Amino acid sequence: MTTLLLLSCVFFRRDRQDAVELALDAADALYAQRTDSERLDEAIGAYVLILSDAPGDGRVLWRLSRAFTSRAEGIEGEDRRKELELARGYGLQCLAINPGFAARMDLNGGRITRNAARQLTVADAPCVEHTLYAWVRWAEGRGPAAAVDLPALEALSGRAVELNAGWVAPWSAAMVVLLRPGPVEQDLALSRQRLQTAILAAPQRATAHADLIRWQVVREGDLDLFTREVDGFAGTWPEASDGEWAYENVLARRRVESMRGSAQTLMYAAWSGDRPD
Repeated sequence: MTTLLLLSCVFFRRDRQDAVELALDAADALYAQRTDSERLDEAIGAYVLILSDAPGDGRVLWRLSRAFTSRAEGIEGEDRRKELELARGYGLQCLAINPGFAARMDLNGGRITRNAARQLTVADAPCVEHTLYAWVRWAEGRGPAAAVDLPALEALSGRAVELNAGWVAPWSAAMVVLLRPGPVEQDLALSRQRLQTAILAAPQRATAHADLIRWQVVREGDLDLFTREVDGFAGTWPEASDGEWAYENVLARRRVESMRGSAQTLMYAAWSGDRPD
């Protein structure tokens, strides 16, 4: 209720500065406390309320994509899939604000092609970044069916790299390689290089490092390296985490720790086309 009252007051202050920006500041303050699931829920509610007052506003849409992905990261199963589906949907709405991108999609029957992705500009970078992150996480849970998503993800990740859209750009380009079913056509040297670039681009966030172990090392099939990497990860990212990425770092550590003792099973599953979750 307090959040709703605050946002309602903000929308009456149009004479002082952009009401949407003011409301987003309040919602962002809630999102910054996302280690508390109630605050994350409140942030999502706030963003939805703002969107109702400013439909089609890209600043709200990419934040909704980000927030639903964050909530999905903390859960499993069908609920996770549904949250990621919402996150992906808001991200795609954000991308479609760009008229050139939307027109190219219409010309290609709703498909995202390289020509469509080339229409995206630096102004679209937040939409690109959060759509890619949500979509890759969603594709992770689809098993071999994720193959149908890879052309679009490859086009978007390629454009993200060109736009220098944060750490997600090299990370998503690596994940496109690693999500391909089976070992055929995989360029593991390239995906490793891209993940290392992502790690360097966001040194305070554990996500890319965790995926290097969960996907890259598992695909490479080196048991000794796997053990060293898991042990090294625990030392690099302590259980108690604070700072901007505390929520994501705790979840990354939890995922890596859950892999202990199951390296051989994971590697067999990866090379047979299953996901290393």
